[in-house]
Amino acid sequence: MDEVFDRTLIKLMALTRSHVADEEARLFPRLAASCPAAELSELGEKIQARKSVRPVRPYLSAPAAPEGTLVVGPVRGLTDRLREALAHCGAEAGG
Repeated sequence: MDEVFDRTLIKLMALTRSHVADEEARLFPRLAASCPAAELSELGEKIQARKSVRPVRPYLSAPAAPEGTLVVGPVRGLTDRLREALAHCGAEAGG
C-alpha cells in the first residue's frame, strides 16, 4: 500500500477512537445527567429511525446543507437497500 495512505488511515483511526472515547467519557454522561429518561429514549428512537433510511455508502455529490440531506438521504438509503436486496437475491439464485 501507499505510505501516505497508511499514515492517513492510521491518523483517521486515532482521531476516530479519540472522538468516540470523548463521547463515551464526557459527552454521553453529561447528556444522561441533564435529560429525563423519556427524552433520552425518544432521542434513541429518532436515531434508530434515521439509521434505517440513511444511505449505506458515501456519496461525494451529497448536499452540504442539512435540508438537502433530509430530502436526498432517504431516497439514496432506499436505493442502497434495494440494490443490496437485489444483489442478495441474485446470489441466492446462483447469479
